Amino acid sequence: MERKNKEPRRWGFAIVSICFIAWMWVKKDLLSFYENLPRDQALPLMLTTAAVSLLKVTAFAGVILLVKWMVGKFRKK
Repeated sequence: MERKNKEPRRWGFAIVSICFIAWMWVKKDLLSFYENLPRDQALPLMLTTAAVSLLKVTAFAGVILLVKWMVGKFRKK
């Protein structure tokens, strides 16, 4: 019996998880920017905050995947 490749499903789950964590991370900040600032100032600040938090979460996930890969390499030896 052949094993099915689960990688596309894992990548999709990882992307959705990263987006969800980024949203939960900055939701309060984005809503306060939108309520307290004029729109011409709020939009660039909101986009920058969302982009930076997405980069933070992606870097955090990358470190976790790197550690997981390293542990897997040492276990095989």
